[in-house]
Order: sequence, then structure tokens, then C-alpha cells
Amino acid sequence: MNTDFDKIVDRKPYNNVKFGLRKAYFGTEDIDPLWVADMDFEVAEPINNAIVKRAAHAVYGYPFADDDFKASVCDWQWKQNQWKVAPEWVSGLPGVVPALLTAVLSFSAPSDEVIVQPPVYFPFFDVIESVGRNVVKNPLILNNGRYEMDFDHLQKVITDKTKMLLLCNPHNPSGRMWTKSELTKLGEICAQHQVLIIADEIHSDLTLGGRKHQPIAKISPQISEITVTCSSASKTFNLAGLTCAYTIISSDTLRRKFDKMLSMTHLFISNVFGLEATSAAYRSGSGWLEELKLYLEETIAQMEVFFQENLPQVKMMKPEAGYLVWLDFSACGDPKAVRKKLIEEARVGLNHGSSFGAEGENFHRINIAVRRAEVFSALSRIQKVFSN
Repeated sequence: MNTDFDKIVDRKPYNNVKFGLRKAYFGTEDIDPLWVADMDFEVAEPINNAIVKRAAHAVYGYPFADDDFKASVCDWQWKQNQWKVAPEWVSGLPGVVPALLTAVLSFSAPSDEVIVQPPVYFPFFDVIESVGRNVVKNPLILNNGRYEMDFDHLQKVITDKTKMLLLCNPHNPSGRMWTKSELTKLGEICAQHQVLIIADEIHSDLTLGGRKHQPIAKISPQISEITVTCSSASKTFNLAGLTCAYTIISSDTLRRKFDKMLSMTHLFISNVFGLEATSAAYRSGSGWLEELKLYLEETIAQMEVFFQENLPQVKMMKPEAGYLVWLDFSACGDPKAVRKKLIEEARVGLNHGSSFGAEGENFHRINIAVRRAEVFSALSRIQKVFSN
């Protein structure tokens, strides 16, 4: 396939969050935006061809996740993860965040508790608090530059009001891949206390360094029966603007409740092009994906050397999956002053770690799914500001 990931693609003239909301988020447009978790890379040709083909039929009525879409999901999960998913377990909807919200609405009541493990993807907090549920934190432990789950603390914070735990697998923002042993222990604790697991596995295809993703629902029938897996091709194949995702729920009881809520909110309707693009990606996008991962791995390897040689006071957490890199600026002073310098002096727009929870206050998240030259241009400016 030989994709040119160094190709310059000008996104500025087109409506997108990355460039269009710079001033709203950073207070200025004079920055290099490396924040929003989508890519600057053009999609694989088979995906684009599928969209063009569907567009030629110029009637865009309500679509749904049909048998063909569900089959593509099942085939992909088997190919990627050796996870045998039945088509009837699959439900389509517009996005993973709507899936998380639907799960919270389906399986809890106002004032119930939902556990999160910060620092973590910030919409986790929103989907809980926006509907009157209570966030309970089970913070991750930072041990020698690597996050670990605190199982002893988890056992202590579970109460009779605790209905579910939102799991980020792989972890966003750090790119940490949870091991089978860790996920098994987490699943067993949740099963013991009848706590549902809502697993966001949207970054699971972007595994790096030959690693294999472990779906938590695959571990055992017992854990599968308490798990709602939420995923999408959007992060893997750069399809976020096509608003298409899916859930995998093996429990008939949970799936009926979830699908009932989808029906009530009309969230069972996905994007007509998103459905086509997802099926095409899962059937014909593997080659492009492997090339992407090699490109990301090389960028990450060069970043490691850069920080070691030029900016050792900023600690880079090497991601095991995904294209988001978690940077620790703890040694650079006050977090607010650091953010101000990044924006006003380095002219780089990163996600401030505090948005992922107070536990991320000294961190910033950088999106490296852009041309490598752009990544290092931004890092060079950061070096000039913080090298002293």
C-alpha cells in the first residue's frame, strides 16, 4: 500500500475541531494544535472508495447497523483479538461517548455511584455527572513512570450504591495496555460486588511493538456477562467525523436494557457513511493500519531520544497503544505557568492534564498522528522554552 504519512494535508479550510476551535480552547489561533484525538492522515483508499460508491446513490435516509455491518465487526474482532463475537451481541450507535452515556442511563439511577480510574479520558466524568450520578475515583498509581491499578483501594470504595466501573482499555491518556492478569483481577472484583464494567476499547487496534490487545469481556464467561464493550473504527482509521460506533454485549438481559435506551433516545441511528466506512475498514484496511503503526513507532522511538538528549526534565511515558503521548512536566514548575508557556512561548496546543482529573495536573497530552516533521518542530520550540 505504501502510504505517505509525511504528505502535507491542509485541514484549515475545512470544518474541524482541531483548527476551528483553537481560539476557544487556547485563547489564540497562533499555535500548532496537537490536541484533538484525530489524525491528519488521509484514510485508506478502500474506505474512501466505499464512501464515494455510497454517495453515488443520492438518497441518504435513516440507516441502521445491518447484518453486513455486524458481520464485519465480528470478523474484525476475531482477526484482531481472536474473540468470537456473535452478531446479535452487536449494537450500532453514533459514538463511544454516547455509548458510555447510554450505559450509565440504562444501568443506574440518580445518586448511584460510578467508578472511574483517573487520570482518564475526560468525558468519563461528564457522562456520569451530567445525569446526576456520582463519580467515585479509584486513582491509578504512578510507579516508575508506569500506571498501575490500585485494587486494594478499589475494594474499599465499592458500596451498595456502586453500579458500574468505566474502564479505559487501552488507557487514554497514557497509552498503557492492561495485561490479562490485571483485567482478570479487576473483573473478578467487579463480579464479586455485582459492579458492571463499561469498557471503552476504542484504541485497541492501535497496539504498538507487536503487542496484542486483551478485551476484558473475552477473559471469562463470568466477566463477559457483566461487561459492555464500546468500540469504533474511528480512532484506528481516522473516521471520527463519520460518527459511527458499536457495543458488544453478550448478556441478553444487559443488551435488552441497553437497546431499549438506544431506542428511547434514537441513538440506534448511525451515520450512513460511517457504517459503510467501518465495514470497508474492517474488511480492507489492515495493510494501511500496519503501515500507520510502523510510522507511529518510529516517531515514538525518535521522541524518546529527543527527550533524553535535549529535554530530560520532561518525562515521556512511552505509549503501548495509540497515538497519544503523556508528558510529565512536574520538574518544570507551576502547572498553570507551564501551560501558559506552552501556549504563549512555544506556541503549541496540547491537552492540559488537569482535564483528565486532578491526578494529571502536571501532565500534558500530545497527539502525534501528524507528520513527523510537525511533531519535532513543536518539540524543538518546547525545548527552547524549557531547556533552562
